[in-house]
Amino acid sequence: MTLRQPACPKLMSHVHATALFAAFCTANACGGSSATPAADASTDGGDGGTAPPPDASDASSPQDASVPEGAAPSPEASIDATADAAPYPAFAVDVARITDLGGPTETAPAIVTVSWSADTNAAVWEAFGDTIGASSYWHTINSEYSVGAGSSGGHVRIATTPMAVMTNLDVDALVTSGANSTWPAATANTVYAVYLPPATRLYLNGEPDAGGLDPCQTGVPGYHTETQSSPRLVYTVVEQCPGAAVSALTFTASLELNEAATNPMVFTNPAYAGFDTDHMAFELFTGFQHEVGDACRRAVTTPDVTTEPNFAYSVARQWSNASAAAGHDWCVPASSPVFYNTTLLPQSGEGTISVNVAPLGMGGGTSSTRGFVGTLGQALVIPVGLFSDGPTAGPFNLDVDTTWPVVDANGNAIANGSATVSFDHSSGVNGDLVKMTVTPTAWSPLGVVYVAIRSLLPGQSQAHELPILIGQP
Repeated sequence: MTLRQPACPKLMSHVHATALFAAFCTANACGGSSATPAADASTDGGDGGTAPPPDASDASSPQDASVPEGAAPSPEASIDATADAAPYPAFAVDVARITDLGGPTETAPAIVTVSWSADTNAAVWEAFGDTIGASSYWHTINSEYSVGAGSSGGHVRIATTPMAVMTNLDVDALVTSGANSTWPAATANTVYAVYLPPATRLYLNGEPDAGGLDPCQTGVPGYHTETQSSPRLVYTVVEQCPGAAVSALTFTASLELNEAATNPMVFTNPAYAGFDTDHMAFELFTGFQHEVGDACRRAVTTPDVTTEPNFAYSVARQWSNASAAAGHDWCVPASSPVFYNTTLLPQSGEGTISVNVAPLGMGGGTSSTRGFVGTLGQALVIPVGLFSDGPTAGPFNLDVDTTWPVVDANGNAIANGSATVSFDHSSGVNGDLVKMTVTPTAWSPLGVVYVAIRSLLPGQSQAHELPILIGQP
């Protein structure tokens, strides 16, 4: 989650999404007014402005709804494990990638842990910050993004009595003041990791009586950002929500540290953020939550928490462009020994479609992206490849999801269009081809119908999904 000062972010932040959507529109001919919504009138200089409230729906993955598991495989589909077609995966996989916007990453992060003397877990936060950068977990998730091993940048324990309430602007002022006085001085690779004490409630966009919101209410009480001061300072913030376990807090801390390392200058010079322009389906699928950590909370239904023997903390999985492109788990470390999903193929017939972005509140006009050109009431037959990166010991079942929540810049749901969807086979294994027939019957306000193809092995509770768009030229 990123935070633009002094604006209030949504969970995994739509505020940041609007800034990056401008880059998407630049490459895709968005028309009309500025791609940044009027709701975010703030500038990097700290002008006033009010951003939309956190999107509470983001607190859980939209794909957590149950997937039917009782459907028997189609009799025409392959049902023997030996039917898996080597090599694995059987097809070149078409999947989105998180783009490099050209800004710097943290090549040798130095994590300065900031906590309060009154916090009984202060030593835990310090040990976590001192060791995460040297862990194999850190190398696994960050090496492909030009992020090197991290180290301890020192510790700060604030001795003053914790405040009952702090706003994001209070935290910004604290970091600016501390870094310019008694804290370890900032270098180009310094990340200040601030752990608010349990007695302090964080509010975004002002005091609670002025409409400020507690990010604990959104389910993800953390963010990373850069200070309004010059030079810009990179920092993360974790709020200790009432009743939160240490494991939940290290999960949040790891996600924010990962994103601070891969996208430190989040507004003035962003680095890795935003899916490539050919795959706007993934932007809608994730609600424009498209930094490397955020994407794995929204784009996968497999567990986004992991541990490793030599770094015994609960931490977040992170999107991997390399792993996804190779046909492996989109997020690393992988959640299971074998990854399986569907992919579009060169013969699938994708073209260029237009998306009306005005309802998103991110600027007027249209944006072009890849999708299937459709006509209301007319059937499209789309060949889809099934793949896995190893034997699945049987077929996985297929169905579709047309209900994931797309929201505008204010967190309001945008209804999907409608379509009838069927498969010529309801299951298969690596190397199988399935024909999916889609007949759009109504367009959404965006001028599209969005569909996610879900793959599920019998006996498993979590599906793998592939989002696609059907739209108009």
